[in-house]
Amino acid sequence: GFVRALYNAEQRWLILMVDSSSPETGAPDGKPDATFTFTGLEGEWPLGSRWEGYTSIDQYNQPLPSSRPGGIGITTPDGLIQIFSPAPPSPRIESANVFRDPSAHAELTHRGFGTGNAGSSTFDQLEQGLVASVMRNAQMQNNQAVRVGSTFANPPKIANVAPVYPEAARRANLTGVVILELAVAPDGSVSNARILRSIPLLDQSAVEAVRQWRFEPTLLNGTAVPVILTVSVPFPPR
Repeated sequence: GFVRALYNAEQRWLILMVDSSSPETGAPDGKPDATFTFTGLEGEWPLGSRWEGYTSIDQYNQPLPSSRPGGIGITTPDGLIQIFSPAPPSPRIESANVFRDPSAHAELTHRGFGTGNAGSSTFDQLEQGLVASVMRNAQMQNNQAVRVGSTFANPPKIANVAPVYPEAARRANLTGVVILELAVAPDGSVSNARILRSIPLLDQSAVEAVRQWRFEPTLLNGTAVPVILTVSVPFPPR
């Protein structure tokens, strides 16, 4: 069938969206039928960050539970790509490596694997949801902060401290808005503040105020995670 492959070299994940050929027509229908998601990849994925093409995918499975877990083989114009679990085979089972092909173009291993049905989504709709999900999970696993945006809403602020208007700024009749990027810890406290738009006489007061703010923890799969968000601190006319 037709496959769209998405690979992230930094976070080491791979998504395959598969539109299988119909038994009736012998051709794909233009909509994905199944997905395969691999995380914690080791080895070199040879097809770049984005690849599409007609190919075949073999799923490897053995009936004996103590043998090597299943994997997949992807036949591409450049050769066979195989992806296996890193779990070692049982020394008592000689057939544990039966799926390994020494002539394969590339062999990779993974730490995490998932598969699912695509429903009625288009390739683009499915890609958007899958990429957002796997990136959130990768960020959580790597203890990286998630950035507020289309996937995560701003966490509610539960403790606010207004900035002190500096006397020098008051004498200069200075007003405006300081914009900052905040790193919020899993417990909701502000762990760091970085100025994005500066008003020199007001910057320090803005930073001192936001460092005392507190937000509701942001949960990802039930676990509190650090987040990054942008805030504005206004200094209105006095």
